[in-house]
Formats: sequence, structure tokens, C-alpha cells
Amino acid sequence: MNRIIKSIIELVILAAVVAIGVYFYHGAPEPKPAREGSENEATSTESMGRILVPSSEKNAILFISFNADDFAYFEAEVKEWMTAFDLLKDGTSHLKLDLQTKDYGDMGVLVEKIGQKKNSDDGKYWLYYVNGQLAQVAANKQPLKAGDKVEWKFEKSSF
Repeated sequence: MNRIIKSIIELVILAAVVAIGVYFYHGAPEPKPAREGSENEATSTESMGRILVPSSEKNAILFISFNADDFAYFEAEVKEWMTAFDLLKDGTSHLKLDLQTKDYGDMGVLVEKIGQKKNSDDGKYWLYYVNGQLAQVAANKQPLKAGDKVEWKFEKSSF
């Protein structure tokens, strides 16, 4: 009887070790760049359980969240004059995503559409965050520095 119990315990431990190994081996999926000419829709980097880090300390990351299932990202070297809007323009051009904006002069540029998602569709709007904080100025007024993460989310606005 003791041998049977010992064998069962060994099998349970072995199964647990295998399950833990499979979990850590596969983990959460790595973010994939948008396929050229397509619109990948996005989930937030935090909800993916991963934090994107620039591959160089001179770079910034653009992350575009279209919805909870798909995303696009882009990385670029930050120039002294670069803004969050410059990064968005470079990224959408590289990813071949449509970008529509409206210039409000001194107030700044409003992003109206990225890819196929247009402001007010389903009561959602394009909002952007820098290093996890909702931006307080227009994207063309937000200077960037190396290491910044700019995330555009298509979401319901709280205002």
C-alpha cells in the first residue's frame, strides 16, 4: 500500500513539474510587429503581461492598441526635436497604417484616425499615454526623450 501511495505522489509531483515547465517555456505571447500593409489591432502592453523596452537606450517605442486582441508597434531613435506625434507619423508610415489628423493651430494636432479606427466609432477615441500616463497636451506638443514608451489606445474617453 505504501508503494502505491508513494508512486501516486511521485506521479503528481512529476505532472506538476511538467506543467510548470510548459507554463514558463511558453509564457505570454511575444508582441508581434504589424505585418506590412495590414492593420494589427492592439492590446495594452500591461495587459499582455509584458513591458516593451527599447532595444537601444537612444530609442523610444510606439505601441498602437486598436482593441483587446491586436496591436502594432514601432521603435525609433529619438532625435532632439522629436515629439510623440513625430514618432506616430514615422511609425504609421513604416507600418503602412492610415493616419488622419486635424491641426488646431496653437492648441496642437488632434489624431482623428489610425488604420481603420476613427474617432467616435463605437463611442471610442484615440488617446495617448507617455510612459503609462495619459498625456495632457497634443501629441505634437509632447517632446520625447530616449527610453519613452508612447502608447496610443482606441478607447472610451473618461471626459
